[in-house]
Amino acid sequence: MGALVAAALVVYASAHAADIVPPALRACTTVEQDSERLACYDRAIDRLSPELASLSARVTALRHDATGALVIDLDNGQQWLQTSGSSSLLEVGHEVTITRAALNSFRMSTPSGRALKVKRVQ
Repeated sequence: MGALVAAALVVYASAHAADIVPPALRACTTVEQDSERLACYDRAIDRLSPELASLSARVTALRHDATGALVIDLDNGQQWLQTSGSSSLLEVGHEVTITRAALNSFRMSTPSGRALKVKRVQ
């Protein structure tokens, strides 16, 4: 039974790898020369590094989408969708910090120190 569960997890992970692996890294898998492939991965990681840490930005707009979820526009051009927490924590002009959380999720910390769970839209 344990082998069946492990096999199911491998199939699930393979099916969803495209959702987890950034396109810049996936593109490097097609490079055939070892040295060129390594250079491709190095460039891709360098470009992704700021996204892997935390980032701070100012809220420029707040609106609700068709489902009623809060969409948060930041001054760096990014858009984030609130997935949990109170939308009353945010106002236009607030400086927020976004950090990685468990299971590839993100937290947006507000000036009050409280946080929302968010996912990046753009």
